[in-house]
Amino acid sequence: MNGGNVLVVDDEIEIVEELCELLGAFGHIAHGAHCVREALDVLRSKNISTIISDLRMPGPSGLDLLKSCRASDSAAQRNCRFYLMTGQTDLTDAALQELAQGGATLIGKPVGPRKLLSLVAGSGHA
Repeated sequence: MNGGNVLVVDDEIEIVEELCELLGAFGHIAHGAHCVREALDVLRSKNISTIISDLRMPGPSGLDLLKSCRASDSAAQRNCRFYLMTGQTDLTDAALQELAQGGATLIGKPVGPRKLLSLVAGSGHA
């Protein structure tokens, strides 16, 4: 499989490790971050094609990361595929509208291996 650079962002260390390991096993170069600050550090140093981020984290959220990417001077950040994971069902209409405007796809937690690989390969839809 032709892998790409994927950034996984979640405040739960086990989730980041599990998803990065799975992606790596299928030929992707997976980078992990446990908060938005760490994610922005990775984005400054790597050419990331896909971001998979938890929506709700302590401090800045996945939505804040999405906004930062879309407002970036970097074309790679503005144009990367962006998936936001959540186990929550109480998102407001305003939050859903922001996701749509930012070009992000909302996916439910937990994310199964087939679903994850399909999304990263670009053939899956939430």
